[in-house]
Order: sequence, then C-alpha cells, then structure tokens
Amino acid sequence: MSPRRRLITKTEAARLAGVSPAAVSKLWRRLPADAKAHGKIWLDHPAVVAWLASHDARPPPMPAPTPPKPAPRPAPAQPKPVDPSEPAADSEPEVGPDLSDPADAILSLGLGLTRTDADYFAGMTLERIAREYGSMAVFADVLKAASVIAQIRERDDKHRREEGEVVTRELVTHAFGELERLSRHLLKPVPDTIVARTVDMHTGGKNLEEIRKVAREIVSSELKATWSGVSALLRRA
Repeated sequence: MSPRRRLITKTEAARLAGVSPAAVSKLWRRLPADAKAHGKIWLDHPAVVAWLASHDARPPPMPAPTPPKPAPRPAPAQPKPVDPSEPAADSEPEVGPDLSDPADAILSLGLGLTRTDADYFAGMTLERIAREYGSMAVFADVLKAASVIAQIRERDDKHRREEGEVVTRELVTHAFGELERLSRHLLKPVPDTIVARTVDMHTGGKNLEEIRKVAREIVSSELKATWSGVSALLRRA
C-alpha cells in the first residue's frame, strides 16, 4: 500500500486497538468520508489516530522506503592482446571493402573479404590467409564466391550488350577513330580541295551558287564516308 495512505480492514483496526469488531463498526459509522475507502479505514487519518489514542494505541510507524538497487558496474575493459603478426598502429591501413560495389558488399558479409581483384588474392601470404579467413577451406569458399560473381558480371554485361544497353570498348574506339579521321580531313584536305576547285570555277566563269554547291558536295562526301564507317561498325557489333 502507499506510505501516504495506509488502508487497513475493520478486523485489523479492532486487533490494533484491542477492541471488539462491534466497536469498530460504531467507529465506521461516525468516521468522516475521507477516512474510508473501498470498505477499509485510513490508518493515518486524524480521526482514526485519535480513536486509537483513546484506546492507548497508535498507528505503527511508516515502513522505511526500500533503497533502489545500485546499477551493476560495468566490467573494466580488457586490453586486446597484441598479435606480433599484426601491422603496427601507425602503419598505413589496408584498403577496406568498397561497399558501393555489390560484389564487395556481398562477399564482405560473413567472409571477411576486403577486395575481389586477383592481385589482392595473389599477394596474400599463407599467414595472412590464416589470420583473415581462419582456414584454407574458408579461403577457398571466398575464391569460389569471387569466381561466381565474376561470371555473373560477365553474363550481365553480355546480356546488356545484346539488349543494346551498353556498347563494347572496341566499338567506341573505332567510332572515335572515324570521328578523328573526319576531323583531320575537314581541317586539311577538304579546305584545300574546296579552295582549289573554287579558283578553277571562278576562273572558268562559274557563279557563286555553283561554287557553293560544289563545296557542299565535297563536305557531304566526307560526312557520308564517316557515317558509312560507323554504320558498318554498328552492324558488326
């Protein structure tokens, strides 16, 4: 019960005052309303205290509050044992997993893999393999997983190429080669040809529109040759 409002039964009140239950019943009828609750008597109400005093009794003292249990103190942190094979703290840290790469993100979960390139695996000593993977069996699983992911990547790349989502490096290289050839021609042979034909036509009495038409034909010929080369590359891709 709350220490501020201790409630007792009529039987407990009779035992505390050393009177009969009938005497407590009489007390009950004349007690004020705030001294009673739920059929019980408020032990520390002034009217009840006075009634007990008239019978040479008094309420028992309030129980001492139970102190809260102290929170358990955390165990002191144990220093991590130094592994002689571990690099010094001031040495350059290894490159961690690139979680933006799905392959690295998948393999780093539970396998301890930090990178998937062949140079990383090839440069590992047996001691380092044992330290990072625990056993050669686990390391073999990592290599197998890396191989599977490489195959998935290759298959996905091939699928995207077949669907036309990506182009090969070879196609891009050849396409830029055609554009480079066009640039060289437009900067040197084409202007020279246009100038020579313009002089000849002007000497021969040709008008400006005829000269302009010939210049367009020369430039158009170069553009058509470039487009033809690029189209052939696309058909072979």
